Amino acid sequence: MVPFLLPFFEWSDNTWLGSWIRSKTWVFPMIETVHILALTVLLAGIIVIDLRMMHLMMRRMTVSALNRELKPFINWSIGIILATGAALYSSEALKCFDNPAFWFKMTFLFLALIFQFTLYRSTTKADETSAGKGWTIGVVSLILWFAVGWGGRGIGFI
Repeated sequence: MVPFLLPFFEWSDNTWLGSWIRSKTWVFPMIETVHILALTVLLAGIIVIDLRMMHLMMRRMTVSALNRELKPFINWSIGIILATGAALYSSEALKCFDNPAFWFKMTFLFLALIFQFTLYRSTTKADETSAGKGWTIGVVSLILWFAVGWGGRGIGFI
């Protein structure tokens, strides 16, 4: 918890979007379904690229070619995840403020996005990576994104 953020969480909880989502029984589950489907598409693309970088599959295709094919799916998924996540958050912001799983998820989401758009991006532009670098980047990527999913799963249970 970060106490100085409490006013922001209170404001978020009182937005028209959060109030509207809370007022309808079907809206939250619909948004959450889209959120989880987008996470599934994101993880599928990330896993395939990571396994290729780790030299565990699709060895005939270069990392950069595979990345070009999957990048639109990954980027769209990230956009959808962020948009639906913001909507879900706005409907239960005050509940999230005291939830350690929420803070865990946000920490790993921040780290995963920075990693995704810096080191990961530069590595996947290369036609080939060394086995050591591929394994390192792949394992870090998988840990970060699965931690985001694990944290999200924990939000509803804590």
